[in-house]
Amino acid sequence: MISLIYLSSWPIGGSTSFTVHLFHALKLAGAEVQIIKIGKRSEKKDRPLSKYGVVYRRLSLDDLLAQKTTMLITAALSKNGEIDHDMINTLLKNGARSMIFDANELKVYSDRSLLIRPIAIRESNRRYAPDAVVLHSPYLRRRFDDKHFDHGTRKHAVSIARTSFTKNSHLILEANRKVPPELAVDLRGQLHRSFMFRFKKDYPELMTHKMGFPATFDGAVDICSQYLAMVDLTVFAEDGGASQYSFMEAMDAGAICIVHRGWLSFDPAIATLKEGVNCLAVASADELVQTLNDLHTGKHDITALVRGGYEFIKRYDAKIIGETYRQELGA
Repeated sequence: MISLIYLSSWPIGGSTSFTVHLFHALKLAGAEVQIIKIGKRSEKKDRPLSKYGVVYRRLSLDDLLAQKTTMLITAALSKNGEIDHDMINTLLKNGARSMIFDANELKVYSDRSLLIRPIAIRESNRRYAPDAVVLHSPYLRRRFDDKHFDHGTRKHAVSIARTSFTKNSHLILEANRKVPPELAVDLRGQLHRSFMFRFKKDYPELMTHKMGFPATFDGAVDICSQYLAMVDLTVFAEDGGASQYSFMEAMDAGAICIVHRGWLSFDPAIATLKEGVNCLAVASADELVQTLNDLHTGKHDITALVRGGYEFIKRYDAKIIGETYRQELGA
């Protein structure tokens, strides 16, 4: 039995998506798997993990350890920043492995000597976790159809990324003021509170966007399937070049990803996203304006970009990747 240990208090987001996709991937690979949250006392009933269609069981730390399962911490960062270092260290001392998604993840580990063969999702993660084993994020395709390229009835562009500083959402807001309304990017990602307070005076329209979408396993893909393009301008100081779930959900829906060039240029030698092949890239609001206009006027080969996106997510096939995790975990 593999226990995916979900310590985050975030109801949605990348770590939630990863945990659910990995749960399905391990199932497809023939593994027994459960999602566990740790509490002061164990519960006998299962609870839904948001609306993602899977359940978790809350166990005390002692009861979890008594099960003698193979343990993988899939989400350790909490929404409010609270970290139980003693609990995490106890898990690691008892053989738990840990996922590394970005440099922020490392701050939950007060004793990094206990991190034995952590699993990273991108080659770039090894810059700050050199001992990591790199395994792709699994992705269970939902709408995948490499023969369907009818985009004539779709709206123009959407962003399902969190509306925040890390996602450079201010560039989208600036670009939206410079294009006709029908070409503007619809902001549907969750609005980060600090971002809202910083920009609501400069961009009062921020408060009128219809943000959010159903927190279901299909929610992001369903939104993206209504649009020609999906804009996610994420940049991390120590990461980049490969997958994020927002990218794969957009590609799965047949939408073209518009990403920040900083994500691609972090380490071009190991980047699997390629501008003009499986995505488009911008580095400023003016470039985003130009790209939105160019998509509208047919200056990009939409069919080739969509096909490139389909080819990109094939390498993250849930059953294949699930087997690599099953073998790495020895379960």
